Amino acid sequence: MEQTNWYAIYTAFRAEKRVKKRLDEAGIVNYIPSRVVEWNSDNQVKRVEVPLFSNCVFVRLTRSEFSKIQDITGIISFLREGETPVVYSEQQITSLRLLNDHADEIDVVEGDTPVSSPVRVIQGKLLGLEGELLDEPGVCRVLVRLPRVGNVIAAVSQDSVVRL
Repeated sequence: MEQTNWYAIYTAFRAEKRVKKRLDEAGIVNYIPSRVVEWNSDNQVKRVEVPLFSNCVFVRLTRSEFSKIQDITGIISFLREGETPVVYSEQQITSLRLLNDHADEIDVVEGDTPVSSPVRVIQGKLLGLEGELLDEPGVCRVLVRLPRVGNVIAAVSQDSVVRL
């Protein structure tokens, strides 16, 4: 049996939710990490859920299923490294889901971030999260790398992580 992997796909501008619906209808496992943002409009605070990564949906497929998404309206292409679609591990997606669902606040950082010590969260609401420790004076943060998409960072308590 062929192995399934997680991949990122580019979507048309602001088409992530429509693409997700079409992927669901096609029976393709997918995930859009999102966050709620607030802004003032006409002296009212509005809260809107927006994708964490613009124009990006993660899909879980086998290589032979690539053709299933070719005809889905709103999908532009796979995110690639050269000619090869970038593969994301189950642990990367699991850690991203944990951060997205349970972290008090997350930041997306693009560009190069120095490699740090690998860690796992062993207690609290981020239990099981794996990433890299960004230990700065007074702040302990865990970074999850998602190559070609961005890095996601959240604060954790220092006593909740163990180095791997």
